[in-house]
Amino acid sequence: MTKLMHRGLTAGLLLACLPAFVACTPKTSGETGAEAAGGSSKGTGGARSGGDGGGNGGTGGGSGGTAATGGSSASGGSGVGGMTGGAGGSGSGGAGAGGSGGGQGGAGAGGNGSAEGGAGGNGGSGDGGSGETGGGPAPSTGSKPSEGCGKANPPTGTRMFTSGGRATPFIVSLPPNYDPMKPLPMGFALHGFGRNHEDCRRSDCPNVQSVMGPHAILIFLKSFGAGWETDTRAQNLQLFGDILPALKKEYCVDESRVFVAGTSSGAAFTNILGCKFGDQLRLVSPVAGPADNTGCKGTPAALVMHGISDGVARGENARNLYAQRNGCTMTTTPPLAEVRAKISAARTARRGEIGCASYEGCMKAPVRWCEHSFGGYDNSTHGWPPPGSELIWEMVKSLP
Repeated sequence: MTKLMHRGLTAGLLLACLPAFVACTPKTSGETGAEAAGGSSKGTGGARSGGDGGGNGGTGGGSGGTAATGGSSASGGSGVGGMTGGAGGSGSGGAGAGGSGGGQGGAGAGGNGSAEGGAGGNGGSGDGGSGETGGGPAPSTGSKPSEGCGKANPPTGTRMFTSGGRATPFIVSLPPNYDPMKPLPMGFALHGFGRNHEDCRRSDCPNVQSVMGPHAILIFLKSFGAGWETDTRAQNLQLFGDILPALKKEYCVDESRVFVAGTSSGAAFTNILGCKFGDQLRLVSPVAGPADNTGCKGTPAALVMHGISDGVARGENARNLYAQRNGCTMTTTPPLAEVRAKISAARTARRGEIGCASYEGCMKAPVRWCEHSFGGYDNSTHGWPPPGSELIWEMVKSLP
């Protein structure tokens, strides 16, 4: 049984983000070589996800398991044991309808490196007014407390979870003022190919911890295998299907506000989860990943992000599928062509910038598209842009 290991929280860099077009000139925090979006260099294993998702794989599911309480650790402190997931089918939750995404302004936090490898320099201005910064989630009109509500002092830090006879590590982060009687949103952050849960928290998913950590339960999960959606796709689907209900039994989760965001391979898997577990997820946010449209259930809200020079058609395909599933019109505010023109200009000028558009008339849940010019792993704009976490959190807060 694996003992609990505590990890320190990571802090990133502060950003200023505007609702439609966000121009961000991040401040470096000692990183060298790696550009702001994504946070890791190509040589460290930040490979991009390829293809369009592969086969269906097996569906996950399961009743999950409870956490065992370990005995005394070697150093004298008490340790928390791992969690074991059970087998079984996935439950249904039913995603509620939502309006269009809220304003995306305000100061973001975290990120690393300098936009476009440090060249260019003057970081351009964005359009639109400023939105709210930080802050906890707006009160949910349909809060659904999980079984874990009322259980004091749940374990945090690095833990182990067993699914299908295999164990994998994950990190649990709780807000400093965590109240076991107050249901909170729970978000999963998924790493890229060849990376891990610690890389995602520390650098590859910039600002997730600093922006969302004070207000939500965060789960940084390690995949089975190097990636999520390739040869271990079926095992990773079972892993998610097992760990989701297990976490709900330990922590006070608002089951109506579970969301998933991932980068590269993690983005591809986020799209897969948006199909297979769409009836249990309130929002999905794939950052640089291909679409999946096999056996979709539910209609989660979607915030799709992609780099302008990173085979952007893959992100557009995912965006279009979510718009179709949610009954949106093909009209966006601002127009998609306006977003493309501004981000193309920023790319040419070697500025890191992000522009977003919201689909209109969505009958089931809101869909939002964000395109950016941050350099990413290898200056191809492949990776998680520094303002991304702030935009995701603002959308979570905006959902009814």
